[in-house]
Amino acid sequence: MTSKRKVAKLRKMEVMKVVKKIFQVILNLLICLISICLLFALYNIIQIKFLHKDYVNYFGYTFFEVKTGSMEDTLFVNDYVFVKLNDEVKKDDIVTFYYDGAIVTHR
Repeated sequence: MTSKRKVAKLRKMEVMKVVKKIFQVILNLLICLISICLLFALYNIIQIKFLHKDYVNYFGYTFFEVKTGSMEDTLFVNDYVFVKLNDEVKKDDIVTFYYDGAIVTHR
């Protein structure tokens, strides 16, 4: 083998090592992301099915889907609202509350 071939072969091996390392990092990130999603799904199942909650509480926050057009121009049907769970309400706040057994979001 000539020295040029040896150098080319070494460079190719180095490039392959770098590519392999990049794929390993990407695969590890994907596994972590999928694991986090599975944990959130499991948390949802426990909160809703086993603890019989109406919604899932994520560290004082939750989210709901808008089902009607009663707040059009601000919130549209199928929008999601993220709600901070607290008792402090100011004028013109958009709030989510129970009304006649349903969860309602209004100003």
